Amino acid sequence: MSDLEAAILTTRPDWGSLPAELSLAFDWMQQHGRAEKRADLVFATPYAGERQLGAVFQDGLTTEGWLDDEEAAARLLPIAESDGAGGFIALWRPADGAPAKAVVINDLDQTLIADSALDLLRLVAIGHDELRTFTISEPAPAESAAAHAEFRAWVEETFDVDVPEAWGLPASEAFDRWWRVGTGEEEAAPARSITENPDPEAGRTTVSGPITVLLGLLGCVDGPEPAAALGELTSVDPGATIKSSARRFKKAGVEVTLKRGVITTIFVHIALEAEGLFGMPPIEYPWWNGPDLIDGVTKESTKDDVIALLGEPERSGLRHVRYRVGDRFLNLTFGVDGLAKITLMIDAP
Repeated sequence: MSDLEAAILTTRPDWGSLPAELSLAFDWMQQHGRAEKRADLVFATPYAGERQLGAVFQDGLTTEGWLDDEEAAARLLPIAESDGAGGFIALWRPADGAPAKAVVINDLDQTLIADSALDLLRLVAIGHDELRTFTISEPAPAESAAAHAEFRAWVEETFDVDVPEAWGLPASEAFDRWWRVGTGEEEAAPARSITENPDPEAGRTTVSGPITVLLGLLGCVDGPEPAAALGELTSVDPGATIKSSARRFKKAGVEVTLKRGVITTIFVHIALEAEGLFGMPPIEYPWWNGPDLIDGVTKESTKDDVIALLGEPERSGLRHVRYRVGDRFLNLTFGVDGLAKITLMIDAP
């Protein structure tokens, strides 16, 4: 067992063991002289040298300030710094008993980045100097990619897998909802503050406006035509695919989740959702500056305004409403000054 694995499990004995792929990677880093102990902490990197050119695996990381609910925090095991600004990578244990997945928590992202420990190693091996959702969707900078070359070759040979040039995020609805509940942004279901009608016909509505373009993209296979459609709506010059243009679209306030190349979820960040939690600053995104997406709904629209326009929702919470539009789901989240986020989904969590 590597020094790093021993240190992590000493701090968090409740986890029992680490995924085998991660254990092998920590062994490799130690054997190649890329692990050291400083101030009672153990550090290991997949690249040589003292400069931070990617993830820094270490013990002693904590969710404090991000997720203070002890029961929820027990399902997260922070294992690495993801950037130079306080972000971290953690293993997350789903409630269904499935193997641990990997998530990233930073000032902009609290999302799933890998469906398994092996996928996390594949992502790290690409060589991004910072693991943020808007950076990993594009090829890594040349210097940091070169620094990871030996580790990349080891991952591919050891596990008989390919390491891509850029990374596509897995569907993260289950983690996203778990995080909102754990941080107090959303009540756990069932809860008195949330009403849900199990009737499959409940909450059906129709909408018009530019939102129909986004609804039409759900379920499409990523390619030049979807990229061009989203590019025209956002006034962004797209690449050949939405995936390859993810960073540009995010700068316009739009994030797209793909699963096996199919568009499953689209987020449009309109305005600030809530003040910072647990003393942290509020999360700010590049905001949507385009036209109102839903006819009759503006940035100043409140939850009551939307219900008056679209009818009773399929699901309603303190700060959100969810409707069925055809066979898709439309969720509107409200913040301090009105509409904060629009989420379009193939499936609802």
